[in-house]
Amino acid sequence: MIDVDRLTRVPQEWQGLAESGVTGLSGEDLARVALTARRMRELADHLEVHALGALDRDGFTNLEHGATTAGWFATATGLPHHVVRSQLRASRLLQHELAPTAQAWFEGRITSEHVRVLLDAANPRIRDQIADQQAHLIAKVPGTRFDRWKAEVAERARLLDQDGPEPDDATTTSATWARSDSFAQLQARFGGADAETVEQIVEHKTDELFRQHARDRQHCPELAPLRRPGNDPRSWSATAAAPSPAATARWGGPTSTTSPRGATADPPTSTTSSRSVAATTASPPARVGR
Repeated sequence: MIDVDRLTRVPQEWQGLAESGVTGLSGEDLARVALTARRMRELADHLEVHALGALDRDGFTNLEHGATTAGWFATATGLPHHVVRSQLRASRLLQHELAPTAQAWFEGRITSEHVRVLLDAANPRIRDQIADQQAHLIAKVPGTRFDRWKAEVAERARLLDQDGPEPDDATTTSATWARSDSFAQLQARFGGADAETVEQIVEHKTDELFRQHARDRQHCPELAPLRRPGNDPRSWSATAAAPSPAATARWGGPTSTTSPRGATADPPTSTTSSRSVAATTASPPARVGR
């Protein structure tokens, strides 16, 4: 069992060492410092992931703080919630299907970047196959450039996952939401049936905002007219009413069609696919390390 009191003293000891700086060190010593710092970071990340997983299984934060493990840790550390949720997902896989990967990480045979690649490859459709092949994939790490190894894992996963995701597969959708005063920020990627649903929501909202702007112009003619970029009515309403779903959404209130500086004559264009609607490139479904 880990000595918690001793562990909690480690950051203070490291901070004391770091305060001295690296000025004046020889090249050999600088190399040792860099390698040692990296090794300590890998161990810290490994410990953090497993501690969060055990904490989540225990349910302590819910009983003690009235919050989920992800919510409590995000608040305590200032990390984004989606990062902590990714850590929890990683902990579950590393505790079970990818336990050999966790052991290799702990022993320093692979890094958190290698772990992340294997976590991403182990989607629910091919998780068992990746688990069966992880020892073989890890054995290829020494002497292989990371980008080449990553490409090989990705190709292996592609060959195994020939059917691709089902339309309702939850792993094809990820999203984060943040609110600041009267503005909201959505970063998301929607796939399959989720894309169909969000498309309908976006179309309904953009049509609503466009009609509201038309009514506002009747009472305030100096408002800039909204332009139609093409012949697609859906594209017209989305362009007129809201920023592109392909970029971060920032809508100023329930009926606003203006930026903080006022109405714009050339609103952002919108592109909506019948199969996918993306706000930004989705973050990896699982995150380890920093």
